Amino acid sequence: DRFGYIHAEALIPSEDGSVLVQSGAAVCKTVGASDFRMASSSFCMPPNVCIPGRVWRTRTPEWHKDISCFSPAVFLRVEIADLVGFKGCACIPLISLESSKVLAVVTLYAEHATEMAEIPRQPILDCLNRTLF
Repeated sequence: DRFGYIHAEALIPSEDGSVLVQSGAAVCKTVGASDFRMASSSFCMPPNVCIPGRVWRTRTPEWHKDISCFSPAVFLRVEIADLVGFKGCACIPLISLESSKVLAVVTLYAEHATEMAEIPRQPILDCLNRTLF
């Protein structure tokens, strides 16, 4: 596809609501993406920490054309992402219409630098279906 996404993941608030944790819902299109998923399984992200943590706190989507130049202070998993070839990144909060709480944060990773207009909707919907239903 045009976006070239190779990984999509959904993170959800922990039971106590203090950090984001992996939901278990993910789409991995390459061995590297599967490796990233495995390496990320124990990562927890407090509000404002890393891209998903910022999106969770601000409730605002972020996209980054190329995450490979980020420092670990900005993107905790940059070294792993670089090893598996991630470049473009889009991160979107899923907000409940009823409670206005963030239910999940979905992040898509691409294997090339990406503009926001190129992000497909289907991987997001696939990840949501696995997370919420």
